[in-house]
Amino acid sequence: MVGGRRRERFPERSVYNRLADLEWDSPAGEVNSCGGDAMMRVDAFRAAGGFNPSVAAGEEPELCQRLRESGHKVLRIDAEMTVHDSAMLRFGQWWNRAVRSGYGGLDVATRFGQHGLFVKQVRSARLWAIGWPFTVVLSTVIAALLSRSIVWTLIVAAIALIVLPLQMLRLAARMRRRVPDWKTALAYGALTMIGKWANVLGQFRYRRDRSAGRNTRLIEYKASCATPITKPT
Repeated sequence: MVGGRRRERFPERSVYNRLADLEWDSPAGEVNSCGGDAMMRVDAFRAAGGFNPSVAAGEEPELCQRLRESGHKVLRIDAEMTVHDSAMLRFGQWWNRAVRSGYGGLDVATRFGQHGLFVKQVRSARLWAIGWPFTVVLSTVIAALLSRSIVWTLIVAAIALIVLPLQMLRLAARMRRRVPDWKTALAYGALTMIGKWANVLGQFRYRRDRSAGRNTRLIEYKASCATPITKPT
């Protein structure tokens, strides 16, 4: 299975579109999975059983896992392949996309994560969206009980609270060499971490749907209509 570089059609229209373009810019070489805009041998596709219609999101990585288990390789080449309009112009659209990622990620990890597919992403979202707030509260309470000092309690609380913004800055610094300005890098760091809460919300919705006996569903995030193409590209 071979895929190239997917490009965002209008990265200048919003920071969310620019971040989507960055998300698709992964290193070339042999990879675990790629997106749906890829080419593969028909016989290998058929032998693997094709796409699983029960997977609402993350169907490409799930197919790639079956292909690799059959002895095939997934390759990403350093070549332009497709242009995609994310049409994310508002924070709410980006948030829904992150919710969908959490929903689909837990679905695939639960049913097909024997080899780690989406397991790391699921755990990371829970660590930051649930584990970090719990740690802040717990450490503050313990400091208050042990020290009986408002000053030391506030110091401990501040240390615990600063972990999140420091992680945002760390991600931004790592991304800075790939983007033209610090504004985009900082947006990447901040939105990546804020997205952990959206991911966990998606995981909750998945658990709720499964408990109610409902099939998995696709969560839409794009604008009602994408921008029409007015000239050839």
